[in-house]
Parts: sequence; structure tokens; C-alpha cells
Amino acid sequence: MRPPAQCPPGCARPHAWFTLRGARTSTHRLIRPGRFLLLAGEHGTAWQAAADRHAMAEIDAFTVGRDMACDRDWLALCDVGSTGAILVRPDGHVALRAVDDTDADARLEAAVRAAYGARL
Repeated sequence: MRPPAQCPPGCARPHAWFTLRGARTSTHRLIRPGRFLLLAGEHGTAWQAAADRHAMAEIDAFTVGRDMACDRDWLALCDVGSTGAILVRPDGHVALRAVDDTDADARLEAAVRAAYGARL
């Protein structure tokens, strides 16, 4: 039997240390006021593209292993594959944990809509 998923929607963002643009930073510092944070696996380019096309919300998107390095096994921490991602709401809670990039655009939009509720 597989253990429970890490980082399910609604939980607090996972903590990890990263090296981004030569500086050490944490997931706590990556979240900017009013913006979502998308952390995709090394081959999660579909998530990056979906975030770039997204018009409903401001999303800071990074690919772990390409844009930044992690001090620990980020994929195992979040229980996602190399094409998966997590989306963190502006309040620091997980909005989406995706094991892979299947329907990345639709899943990202649904997660943002759910986070904002009926206001959209």
C-alpha cells in the first residue's frame, strides 16, 4: 500500500531550501504578497507554460532542477513526479499537487478558481 500523499491541497506549503540566482532562499521567501507560487519538477515545462498563459492570477513559476536547485529531494518531499508540480496560494497553503502534467492548463485554472472561490 502506498503511503499518504505529501502536500495535499489545503496543507501548509512544504519547507525546503533552494539556491536561486546564486542566493540561498526558502519556500517561505518565494511567496510574494498576492501571488501564487508554482514549483514544477525538472521536466514540468507544461506547468511553466500554463502559468505563463494564465490570465486570472499572478503566478511566480519555477522549475526545480532547472531554474533553481534544492537542498533535498524536492520531488519526494511533495510526492510529485518530474513532470508534476505544486501550486501554493498567496496565503501559503497548497492549492494543487499534481503528480504529472496531464491537463496542466485546465488543472491550474481549476485550482486558481477554487482558491478564489466564486469571485472569478
